[in-house]
Amino acid sequence: MLFPNFNEVLRIALLTLGHLALAYWALTLVTPQEGISLMWLPDGYLLACLVILPWRLWPWLLLSVSLAVLTMELYTTARPIAMIASFMLANLIESVFGALLYKRFCGGIQGLQTFRQLSLFLLLCVAIVPAFSASIGAFTVYSYGLSQDFWEVYRAWHSSASLGILFVAPLIVETAHRLTLWRRHHIRYVYHLLVACAAIVAVVILASFMNIASGVGNGALVYFSLPLICWSAIKFGLLGAAYSSGVLVVVSVQLTAIGFGPYSSAEISPSYAVFQLQTYLGTAIISAFFIALSIEHYKKVAQQLKVTSLGYQSLFDSSPISLWEEDFSAVRRYLIEKTEQIDGTLSEWLRENPDEVRRCAELVRINRVNRRTLNMFRAET
Repeated sequence: MLFPNFNEVLRIALLTLGHLALAYWALTLVTPQEGISLMWLPDGYLLACLVILPWRLWPWLLLSVSLAVLTMELYTTARPIAMIASFMLANLIESVFGALLYKRFCGGIQGLQTFRQLSLFLLLCVAIVPAFSASIGAFTVYSYGLSQDFWEVYRAWHSSASLGILFVAPLIVETAHRLTLWRRHHIRYVYHLLVACAAIVAVVILASFMNIASGVGNGALVYFSLPLICWSAIKFGLLGAAYSSGVLVVVSVQLTAIGFGPYSSAEISPSYAVFQLQTYLGTAIISAFFIALSIEHYKKVAQQLKVTSLGYQSLFDSSPISLWEEDFSAVRRYLIEKTEQIDGTLSEWLRENPDEVRRCAELVRINRVNRRTLNMFRAET
């Protein structure tokens, strides 16, 4: 079908509205000097939407988003249309190529499931793809004379885009995947996750107050928020890591944008404070993702071992021949003690002392026998 049906048009319209809302919010989160958002959310959002949607809807969503963003910026900013088009091109390149790489190398709609997929996501979607958009954006800013330092604008743009993709894309893809597997017992799961997120919000606000009062808010943020994020990753897996770290990012960046963040300080420049905050947030998210995948991998391995164990137990119990599982560890300890006391070899000593052979046989412990063996014992008795 070339044209989308009514339901698909409605879906595209809702996704476009979400993109506009995030773009409007991200434009309020700007650094004091470069005027670039601390965290550009729309690119990560659009990347995730493209991953979830079928291929044939990609052109329609991109067209809808482009027209909506162009209209919004023409009415809300004083930028020239050529600059708006250049920025929009940079963002679209980032989202489209990021989505292509995500679908090909990072699990697609199933989400990040292995360390290889997570590593490729960090390398391709978070590091390399934003480098191209940052180059276009920095060149545009430099060309219009809005900044004399190309690399400073490039760094700010790359950090903002990378943080947005790192935070938003896995969260949306993982949420969409989990909704397809929703069960009633997940209500308790969501409740505990909301409690963890509320605790992180309280920690960030507390760290901000401590930073203003005594300048120790940075340490408080690290010491209190990181354990909460790690606990969420261990308890709830990748979804818990995405939501807990996402709450940390949103609250920290929003407070920093109004000059009240945990890394805000009169002793350092605003741009350096933003760089410190972005570095910590990126580190926290990546650490949480790796911890979550480690726990999920451990749970999968444990489940596989349980299934394998049950399979072997079934074979053991159903075998038509008599099978015994015996423990010879006590015999081994006994013979080691005797070896240190006797002269000559152990085999010669056992031949000379046949009662010791009986003693060793008595030390053998029977762990379990199969049904065939039990039936034989019952038949004899």
